[in-house]
Amino acid sequence: MIPAVSLRQLRKSYGGNPVLNGIDLEFRPGSVHALLGPNGAGKSTLLGCLSGAVSPDSGEIRIGEAVYSGFTPTEAFTAGTAIIYQHFQLVGSLSVAENIFLGSELRGRAGLVRSAEQRRIARELLAGLGADFDVALPVERLSVGQQQIVEIARALRHEPSLLILDEPTAALSSHEVETLLALVRRLAEERGLAVIYVTHLLREVLQVSDEVTVLRDGEVLWTRPVTELEMEDLVQAISPAAEGSVAERQAVVGERLLELEQLDCSFTRGVDLEMRGGEIVAVFGLLGSGRTDLLETVCGLGRV
Repeated sequence: MIPAVSLRQLRKSYGGNPVLNGIDLEFRPGSVHALLGPNGAGKSTLLGCLSGAVSPDSGEIRIGEAVYSGFTPTEAFTAGTAIIYQHFQLVGSLSVAENIFLGSELRGRAGLVRSAEQRRIARELLAGLGADFDVALPVERLSVGQQQIVEIARALRHEPSLLILDEPTAALSSHEVETLLALVRRLAEERGLAVIYVTHLLREVLQVSDEVTVLRDGEVLWTRPVTELEMEDLVQAISPAAEGSVAERQAVVGERLLELEQLDCSFTRGVDLEMRGGEIVAVFGLLGSGRTDLLETVCGLGRV
């Protein structure tokens, strides 16, 4: 199968420090390709080259039959790439339809925006994504998951060949995550899109992707079909220095240094937590769950 997008010897350095060191990759139509790697592996720079935000020093990007040495964001968009960032590029006070057409509005002879036609097309785009919320609503009144659908609809309006999703589930509820993963699979399979899926959540990688590439130190460590991978393969590839089992790591603890008992903060309620010397305790939750409130209170910035 001819790749939708291919990279050949893509290189980028900053101040003499190589960030991308001769990347060769292919992204096939109808396939979800997960891109993994630790911080500093080069993922963001690679996405920047594909989206036009970063100019590579050398190498080529081939999209269909066209070959580029680099491009601006507008040129990348015109060439057929679309990227959806973790932090949405939406204007909260504008309607769903207005956001979908933002920057490329439909205008009549007098220069006036054809709002009715924009709303009609917006409804058709949302229906194709399985969504039916009102396109006249301001996006600030939508849930995070619905706002993400608006971002995807805006990208698909220009019929890209490559869709890049950068940490797409970071702020979603579990139900919204499942909905998004199903949508990503459907977009790849039914529309023949090549999808690059960037995430730190490895279970999503095994669930949604067809192929997985791991970057390390600006180079491709390996690319493999997801059917040949287990969770341990992903963990070892990303963090090869992580040795020992969880049980072994938890066994090395010292005396109790901090204890919270039914702690109430300004937003968070009834927290029990114990920390001992020599251990790392992860505090996890979605945006708005109370993590910041709890930690600021422990540090004395909020009232108990």
